[in-house]
Amino acid sequence: MTANYKHNLLKAALAFLLLPILPTAADYCTFNNASCIDGLAQVSVSFQFDAIAPTPILFYYAFDAGVGSPGYESLPAVKVGYWLQYDRGMLTEFNSHLRSVNWTTEVALRIGNLSGYVGGANNGCDGVWGESCSENLKKFLRSSIYNLSTSAVPYDLPLNTVLQPLTTASPGPFIDGCPTSLFQLDQIPTYAVINATTIGNNNATESVSVAAPGNPASPWRTWYLPGAEPLVQAQQVAVGIIARGPTQGSKPVKGPDDIPVELICAKAPRQHHHHPFGTSDQDVDNKSNQGYARGIIKTYAFDENDFQYQVDVGDEEEIGEEIEEEEEEEEEEEEDDNDDDDDDSVTGTYVDCPESSATAL
Repeated sequence: MTANYKHNLLKAALAFLLLPILPTAADYCTFNNASCIDGLAQVSVSFQFDAIAPTPILFYYAFDAGVGSPGYESLPAVKVGYWLQYDRGMLTEFNSHLRSVNWTTEVALRIGNLSGYVGGANNGCDGVWGESCSENLKKFLRSSIYNLSTSAVPYDLPLNTVLQPLTTASPGPFIDGCPTSLFQLDQIPTYAVINATTIGNNNATESVSVAAPGNPASPWRTWYLPGAEPLVQAQQVAVGIIARGPTQGSKPVKGPDDIPVELICAKAPRQHHHHPFGTSDQDVDNKSNQGYARGIIKTYAFDENDFQYQVDVGDEEEIGEEIEEEEEEEEEEEEDDNDDDDDDSVTGTYVDCPESSATAL
């Protein structure tokens, strides 16, 4: 046996040992386990929220499908979940320098009764309902949180306190440019990300608590949608809402504009065609074309100047083609798909999900 042969054999053995060990879906997370989610489809959106982080953070949305949910054991159902990922130490350090106002940062997920094209400014939301709705919705939430903070109403979580009554109000609030069904949901769950509290009159000491980043084994929130089917769920737009509001009893802020709010919109799996807000949307996501492989995450960043995705991971090729050119490319891709199952479409790149490996959990 030559030395070169031994060397190659050793390299092959090491490569095999370093391969991630992916658990089966049954071992990883069953559908009726509400504390985790083995996503049938999941998506990640990179967004900037300067109020709490100097660098972009990731918003994750996932759904799984099965039969049975609390109270509806015999019906098909969809389980949805969401979380953020970030550098916890970096966020703790960054928010330790904030002074004078006690803040709570929360993130919520609105899912249901909303479909459309995702893309454009406001982290993809302008493509869903237009710039007017995005800006007016943020203005409405800022004003609502500010009015709550200056009232005598007791509360623990400002965003949660503002959102929950909206789902039970009939009719819901009128927000210019937004769909009337915006808040026609059973719930809009929220999760506290950061609590920052100044101690002492001279603001010398501050306590900052940052939640651990989520992952499929430990999503921040999960809940079930009885009667929902995966192909229909794939058409639904998930709307993330993140806000930093003053805690009760804190030094008051000057006005609503001092309360940062951002929106993030996503669909899982991702879409193929460009359909800006206000145009017809005849494109229907197809399960065989879109791909529902578990453990696959798509990450996007949005171009604020148009309604197009930009690849945030992978080959980083910018997308500036006209729709006609893109359709020609998609026809070529469909021909390639007959010979190769790999999806390398112009709207995104599949990457392995590290959270689904045994070593990451």
